[in-house]
Amino acid sequence: ADYDACLKDRPGEGSLHESRGRALVELAVARQKSGEDAASDRTRAIAAFQTAFALDGGLWHAAVNEGTQFEKLRRNAEALAAFEKCISAFSSMPPDVRTALDPERRNSAMAAHYNAACAVMRLGPASEAPIRDRAFALLETAIGLGFARTDWLKGDPDLVPLHSDPRWRW
Repeated sequence: ADYDACLKDRPGEGSLHESRGRALVELAVARQKSGEDAASDRTRAIAAFQTAFALDGGLWHAAVNEGTQFEKLRRNAEALAAFEKCISAFSSMPPDVRTALDPERRNSAMAAHYNAACAVMRLGPASEAPIRDRAFALLETAIGLGFARTDWLKGDPDLVPLHSDPRWRW
């Protein structure tokens, strides 16, 4: 209710929509832990994150959060599209600007690339070279941005089909 009042007064403020989305995710997590259906909360969170990013394209983490909620709903194509919004914003920057990113944006770009690689593999088929090539390119960028959780790479079930590829080095 507090977010609704703030949004009524400041509907064009993307960060408020993003905060509302995060609150809805927390509600979804609590509902899920108690055995309730959290899909409607996740759907409302997605809408809030979409609005936040539409109002302020600098809120990359809103796009990443949107994608994560689509993943939770097993809507992988939409998850990939959300991650690609962040990747597109990142890719459109000149290289010198990319290297000087603040930590929050760097982490968002890193998460978007990693999660997009996972989404690409889920959408598959994982046996096709273009799918694998895209996943490896996304993972390489995530690592270049500082992703260092090799335990995640090794244990992520979405990435297991890549383990037999000669390019797999983690």
